Amino acid sequence: MEPWLAALALGGLIALLYIPVRFTIFYRWHEGQVEAEVKLGVFKGWPGFRWLMLVEQAVDEPPAPDFHGSPVERWKVFRARAGKAGRLYRREKGLIDYYLTRLRFLELSWRTEVGFTDAAVTAWAAGVLWTAKGTALAVLQNKASLRGVTPRIAVVPNYRRNMMDSEFRSIFQLSTGHIIIGTIRYRHRRAAGAR
Repeated sequence: MEPWLAALALGGLIALLYIPVRFTIFYRWHEGQVEAEVKLGVFKGWPGFRWLMLVEQAVDEPPAPDFHGSPVERWKVFRARAGKAGRLYRREKGLIDYYLTRLRFLELSWRTEVGFTDAAVTAWAAGVLWTAKGTALAVLQNKASLRGVTPRIAVVPNYRRNMMDSEFRSIFQLSTGHIIIGTIRYRHRRAAGAR
């Protein structure tokens, strides 16, 4: 093989590792129905991959909270789901932190509307949501790059009816090389843990 051809191939491979992959994540929960969409693309305007999910309830999840039931029952469902998310994070912390420190956000918005017929419970729930969102945003700002991006975060209390709507949208970039290295690390750790 010609040395110039090998150098060209190596240069092309290295350039390929620096190409950013753009991820668009959209998640909406409206009256117990979940809609999620993930798009992957390399260059803006070029066709990419799209994955759309519409789920009423996953089989292994606890039932969707009944917003006409007692606040205690709604709190139990919330704690079960939050505990499941916490266990997932603790199990995959290394991989999640690896990717977070290499992300570059282009857009971030998260709007939640919560309401109960009892105004005190509505105010309490809105405060808890603001606390959770503020904590999540602080962790994200500490780990990922949000330069030039103003996150749009909102919690809207609804004092007229029992309801919960949430909508999350995020666009971020991650280089191909970081995806490959992170995947190799993940598989290696999984293989070592299985032994």
